[in-house]
Amino acid sequence: MSTAEKLFEKARVLPESTQVALLQFVEALAAAPEAIPAKPKPQFGSAKGLITIGPDFDEPLEEFKPYME
Repeated sequence: MSTAEKLFEKARVLPESTQVALLQFVEALAAAPEAIPAKPKPQFGSAKGLITIGPDFDEPLEEFKPYME
């Protein structure tokens, strides 16, 4: 079953007012396909420099001192 057929089957059982709203929504989508933004392709390394690690990153945490003794 195609996507259009599945959509039609679901829409058939909706109340009339909801069918009208669905039709208006689909017409709005068809009128402005460029309004749906394309998902950008992720670029390797695009987050470089956004995350920094503090100089004390490898230092033991105070909370774990009892476990380390």
